[in-house]
Amino acid sequence: MLRYLPCLLLLAIAASVGCSSNNLGVSAVTGTVTMDQKPLAGGRVQFFPTDGRPSSGVTDASGTYELNYIRDVMGAEPGQHKVRITTDVLELPNGRETRETIPTRYNRNTELMVEVKEGSNVFDFDLKSK
Repeated sequence: MLRYLPCLLLLAIAASVGCSSNNLGVSAVTGTVTMDQKPLAGGRVQFFPTDGRPSSGVTDASGTYELNYIRDVMGAEPGQHKVRITTDVLELPNGRETRETIPTRYNRNTELMVEVKEGSNVFDFDLKSK
């Protein structure tokens, strides 16, 4: 029995570490983004905590997003977050860039703030183009 002890100990350590996002202290964050009450597809949603690592996600065709913390870990750190929502600015073949379609008050000069709590969080944003 003693010769199996090191293997059992390693197995117990691996099981206690796991790969759950709760081990990193993050909470699930999902929601929907609309612009003028229409789903915003392809928008990048970024949560910036006061201290710590930011989280981000991309909206799908229905405007739904889920935040990613790191690699395969979904969620965001609990606490106050500044939220920025942008679209990808693409470089066109003529060297020009596409224009950001979301007003700066939602990204560069964001007015959006939320508090992520422990557990599951849902934050919906209805942006106004004007």
